[in-house]
Amino acid sequence: MRATQEQELLTIENAQKTQFIEFSQAWDNFMADYESTAYLSLERLKEKHQQELDLAKDKIRKEQKIKLKFSKKLMETRKRIKVLSGLKKYDEAEELQQKADEQERIE
Repeated sequence: MRATQEQELLTIENAQKTQFIEFSQAWDNFMADYESTAYLSLERLKEKHQQELDLAKDKIRKEQKIKLKFSKKLMETRKRIKVLSGLKKYDEAEELQQKADEQERIE
């Protein structure tokens, strides 16, 4: 009876070892597939990102070609700021600068 139990125990242990080995192989295969899929997804994402970056750069280049034209009033205000700074009237220049910044945002 004892020999039968030991034989049954060995059979069960072998079956468990076999299941563990099969599971480990299946898991390794699954992880290999997952990693390759993740790598391909990452590569596609990098390509998409590069394309979007190139489009954004092209858009910025086109926008930079458009020349800005400031109003005559704004240009005169900037000139006055320079003059006031040269005369060391920094408080007045700062007030004028704030007004110029407001005007620039409006335009």
